[in-house]
Amino acid sequence: MSHRTGDGAQGYRRIAMIAAALTVGLITLGGVVRITGSGMGCGDHWPLCNGRFFPRLSDPLEVIEWSHRWVAAMVSATVVCLAAIAWRRHRADPYLKRPAIAALALLIAQVLLGAVTVKLGTAAPAVVIHLGNAMLLLLVLVVCSLRAGERLRGDGIVPGRGPTGALFASGF
Repeated sequence: MSHRTGDGAQGYRRIAMIAAALTVGLITLGGVVRITGSGMGCGDHWPLCNGRFFPRLSDPLEVIEWSHRWVAAMVSATVVCLAAIAWRRHRADPYLKRPAIAALALLIAQVLLGAVTVKLGTAAPAVVIHLGNAMLLLLVLVVCSLRAGERLRGDGIVPGRGPTGALFASGF
């Protein structure tokens, strides 16, 4: 595809913004899981919850941990959609395709890290790595959104300039 103004970037941007917002919510909910000690609310069962598909609603720790997993599923769905849009509509545009594919790779790593964190009984190093990867995923989703916005405005793409360049220059 050419790089004309917009050129299908609106849908890409919407999905990237939804994924970023859900990721902020997921990171926040992850903090709730950690603070309440709900990380092992579903035992060491993953992806099940104490061997069941659904948690006992009478157990708040199970409900909190299960909620974290459901929001993670929503993040996963939006990131997969973003990567699919990038692959189908922006395959010839590395400026939009690369960060979406990077987000998918980070998502896969995040899911695996979540499973490892549960299997290790929420050991501190696993939790820190899991959080760090989540922050990287959020960064890449914000970059996706900013780059799509640049495309929609028809900004000339100069590496290191514009909102994306400013984001990286500010320490992200």
